[in-house]
Amino acid sequence: MNLIESDPARRVKLRISYDRLAELHPADIADILEDLSHNEQKALIESLDDETAAHALSEIPTKMQADLLESISPEKAADIVEEMPPDEAADVLNQLSPETSAGLLADMGKEEAQEVRELLGFEENTAGALMTTEYVVVHDSATVTGAIEALKNFEGPIESIHMIYLIDNNVVLTGAVPIARIVLADANSPLKGFSMDPLISVQAQKDARSVVDLFHKYNLMSLPVVDEEGHLLGIVTADDVLEIAINRK
Repeated sequence: MNLIESDPARRVKLRISYDRLAELHPADIADILEDLSHNEQKALIESLDDETAAHALSEIPTKMQADLLESISPEKAADIVEEMPPDEAADVLNQLSPETSAGLLADMGKEEAQEVRELLGFEENTAGALMTTEYVVVHDSATVTGAIEALKNFEGPIESIHMIYLIDNNVVLTGAVPIARIVLADANSPLKGFSMDPLISVQAQKDARSVVDLFHKYNLMSLPVVDEEGHLLGIVTADDVLEIAINRK
């Protein structure tokens, strides 16, 4: 497949090919990207809608993500980064120059940019740097009905919804309820009664090795990250831990 084509008639056929590419799994698009030249990669990414491009970029090495984002227009790059999970967006912005990173953040939506800025404040290879701020959380007085409503309104990635996290009035983590435990529960049942025991969490400054060890020891799918006072800051998901393990081989 030739991604760079000067003939207009053949560009029409190429457009159809791009549309079909967008229907592939992001990991398959990533495999195609890694087999192309840099100019071809750039052409492909620019042809995809922002959400598809973001998902595809998430499947390739962070350094390659950064190189591609620097090669396309700042507006397109900002739109793509805005569609990425906050933790992955922070990772790739860390690979860019401070000027480029600041420019992309300025072009992003205010709320999305703020989430990424907060993650950029954590030291690299710590639980805080690994976590995402997209997760399902409700007050610890909520019932099963409240949990279901929170799930319906959640717009984040599916890998973030293995658990529903409980907090008190001070945003202190008080519980973690597996989704499976509430499937057949009575709608009026208090969520707190379904919380995991013991409650496993990690402090934001702990290193990545400690995070991996907790996932392995307790067979976790996600892990809440807290500050020294126990306030819930975010969660680390299993896909990020798997990536750490693969990169260390």
